Amino acid sequence: MRVQATRESTAWVDVDTARRTCSCCNDTCEHVELASDLVLDRGRRNRWLVRSAFHKELRRGNVQEARHWAAWMVHCDGRDAPLEYLRKIWSEETANLELAVYLHGSQARLPTAIAWFCHATKVWQMPAWWDVFQAHEEGTMPTGTRAARWSAEMRDAADDDAALAELRDQVLDELSSDGRLTAQQLAVFRTRYESGRFENEDIVLLLLLCSRLPACDVGRPDSLPSVPRRFVDGSTLLLPPVCAYDYHTAVGKARMRAWLAAHPDSGFGFGVDTTPVDLRWAGGLAPLFWRVQAWRQFGSTAGMDATAWHELGVDAEALQRFAAWCGWWPENMVA
Repeated sequence: MRVQATRESTAWVDVDTARRTCSCCNDTCEHVELASDLVLDRGRRNRWLVRSAFHKELRRGNVQEARHWAAWMVHCDGRDAPLEYLRKIWSEETANLELAVYLHGSQARLPTAIAWFCHATKVWQMPAWWDVFQAHEEGTMPTGTRAARWSAEMRDAADDDAALAELRDQVLDELSSDGRLTAQQLAVFRTRYESGRFENEDIVLLLLLCSRLPACDVGRPDSLPSVPRRFVDGSTLLLPPVCAYDYHTAVGKARMRAWLAAHPDSGFGFGVDTTPVDLRWAGGLAPLFWRVQAWRQFGSTAGMDATAWHELGVDAEALQRFAAWCGWWPENMVA
């Protein structure tokens, strides 16, 4: 099979997974290790790396690469794995209710779902999402509003699963009765909460309560971006982007531990050169804050991709507010 020679490269090497040889002349290379594991062992060692690469390309809006990693995810975890993953993370990345309904429908198709997900406005591109999130964390929702009461109740019941479930049921019933949730959208929320596999549904409900949920900006794509067959038929393997090696993967955690050992007094703070660790597209609050700040400065993922973690000028006041309620930083994930 063909494997990308180096990241961001258009050159390829030939790997024989049965013989464990590579045309790059280094038979113990990354090309052989990754290709052999995925092809012969269905990702026994790199399953989470595939999933991480899929998520990062969805987050960055790269349809071709996202479909590539979805195809390898199917190979490793089964046909339904990518769609189920999209259902789980839709509110981590977007607030697009129509996309959520499509993902949970029986007619959902993976190519359409990936294209729609990639082009949907992400939460770090939505000033209203971040403003409501901060107000919820700081307890500064406009007083006397239903959103403020529900936000306070949710924070007070943070450690009581039964009380949280009851509060969510109450607000879902209210939003449905007020016509702010359709029957299909209501069903999605109930499904996500009942599954226990949900992310930021509570923030989306707060946006609805505040009447600040953005309009559905990107409808279902009329046509799908063209993706060469070789990227989805198993004959070609891209090297995972550096940002895929984060705290969801064993190699990523090892890289982060090694970096911390070499820089014992630094930590992955803003303004610190973390090369080769790339946290810009990772999950968690600190990388999300970086993306919010980067989007406000560049307004495009291309500009964000061209800027390293330490090169971004983070607004001092915003950072002070963020640090006041942020309970962890990336290094805590690998301690």
